[in-house]
Amino acid sequence: MIEHYTEAFVLDREDFKEHDGIVHLYTEELGKVSARARGLKKILSKSSAHLEPLNFVRVRLMSMKSGYYQIIDVMPHDTISVREKKKDVRRCSVLLAMAEFIRKMTYELHPDEYLWDVMKRLAGAEADEGEMYRALLKAFGFDPQYATCTVCQHPEVSHFLHDDHGFYCRHCASKMSANAIVL
Repeated sequence: MIEHYTEAFVLDREDFKEHDGIVHLYTEELGKVSARARGLKKILSKSSAHLEPLNFVRVRLMSMKSGYYQIIDVMPHDTISVREKKKDVRRCSVLLAMAEFIRKMTYELHPDEYLWDVMKRLAGAEADEGEMYRALLKAFGFDPQYATCTVCQHPEVSHFLHDDHGFYCRHCASKMSANAIVL
């Protein structure tokens, strides 16, 4: 069993068994990790509030013999806080979109230092959804500045579809599914 102490951004959480939960984190050292949090749903749980989506935390993870990670303890991050941003509905929706996009676009246990820095910068900035997606796509290696439409090769792209990792112009995106992200 190996213990890791790292900073993390809480992407999402889901129920697991009666009192436990699975928390999806993007960590500085490990990349995306899905970890079990024991007693997360108990009324007196000390870690429940810290493990809400969109929080930056310091977390101690234990790599168990069976291959999964377990959260041992968690503390709020002292220099990065999104508490005030959660009160603003528009800003909260941008952060939720960022968390969902990162969860879809990353693989488990593939750390990316540049992506981590972009996430911290975006959490502290007042960016709209388009700016946020452009910054994240650049971090993933899909810079929209150099992209052309996958269908018609038009140089001005306005949408990104994460299913096929393709960029689309406004005309071609109108024929696509609703999953296309507006840049």
